[in-house]
Formats: sequence, structure tokens, C-alpha cells
Amino acid sequence: MLPKATRTRAGPANERPLSGSEGQLSPNLTAGGRGVILLFVRLPRDEREASAWVSAARLSSLGIYMAACIGLGGYLGTLGDRKWDTGSILTIVGFLVGTVAAFYGLFRELGRTPPSDGE
Repeated sequence: MLPKATRTRAGPANERPLSGSEGQLSPNLTAGGRGVILLFVRLPRDEREASAWVSAARLSSLGIYMAACIGLGGYLGTLGDRKWDTGSILTIVGFLVGTVAAFYGLFRELGRTPPSDGE
């Protein structure tokens, strides 16, 4: 059973505790039939900190990109090996093509000029 809410209704005329189903707190954070969504976002203090966060996000996505390229190449190579019964030749070729694509994307992303911070 969910705990009863101890908040009261707003306004001096209705200073009574919430009762019945509207007084229960549910797992989806509703009280009184109204949904509550809490978002905690810390905004950057200045432009330099904002550009640092953008750079960190851009660079952290590179690992996911590389893993996806190499994994997808290997997976497609394995599917080709199963379909055409070629041993493990297409798996190796798939990993090589995925690795080349991953490093191409890596160098292309690192070659971009960072945003200018006015200095």
C-alpha cells in the first residue's frame, strides 16, 4: 500500500489533508490526478564551459560510433558466411571494412575545427 500524502490543498478555505485516492502517492509520481515530471538540468556558467560540454559530448560519441561500425561489419560478414557457406572469410572482410569505416569517421570528426570561443 502506498503512503498517504500529508500535503494540504492550497488556499485558506480548504485547509484539510488530501483524502481518498487523491491522497495516495503512486509510483509514477502523481498526486491528486496531476502528473509531476522533475528535470534537473545544470546550465553552463559561461560560453567556455558550454563549448567544453559540447566537445566532450562529441568525443564521447566516437567510441559508440566506432563500436557500431566494427560490430555491424562483423555481423554482416557473419550473415554472409552463413548464407554462402564461405567459412569465415566474409566475417574477416566485414570486420576490416567496419574498422576502415570507423577510423574514417574518427579522423573526419577529429579533423573538424572546434567552435571558436572568441579569443
